[in-house]
Amino acid sequence: ISSSGGLVGLMVKCSVEGAVGMLGIVLSGAAYMPLDPAYPPKRLSQIIKGSPLSVVATAPNSAAATQAMKWIASAWPKVSTIEIALHSQEVAPLPSDENTLQRLRSYGAQHLLNLSFTSGSTGKPKGVAYTHAGTLAQARFFTSKFPFGENEGIINHITYGWEDHKRQVWPPLLLGKE
Repeated sequence: ISSSGGLVGLMVKCSVEGAVGMLGIVLSGAAYMPLDPAYPPKRLSQIIKGSPLSVVATAPNSAAATQAMKWIASAWPKVSTIEIALHSQEVAPLPSDENTLQRLRSYGAQHLLNLSFTSGSTGKPKGVAYTHAGTLAQARFFTSKFPFGENEGIINHITYGWEDHKRQVWPPLLLGKE
């Protein structure tokens, strides 16, 4: 599994900033790693320690994320922090220039999309890697079994830290839905 752009932590609640962050990270060639701002510092520490993370992105004006980001900056000084800035309420279309399309086409089946951490039965976080191909196959299956009507979308209520967030985020984004 490879990721040409590294790994970016995404510390946001379910929101427009979260979807924008995921798209931006993936389009840059990087993979994202969801970090729930509500996680206790001990769990965040275990996750960050177990990953090759170098940057964490968060939504502006989020009290929980701001507090967690301060903690990350003090505990992990080599990890940079940035805010996802939305300058408009309108969502811009995906880039369609040939360079962007060529880069997206170059992502192989094993290109890392995201890295999620799960505790399973042990209570210790373990990284689980998800590829572009696996996530796309899941999204295609989901949309074939549960097709969207013209004015339909999905209510996103699952934290991005849980693996199943991809079922609520990627199918509608790939179909241009909400």
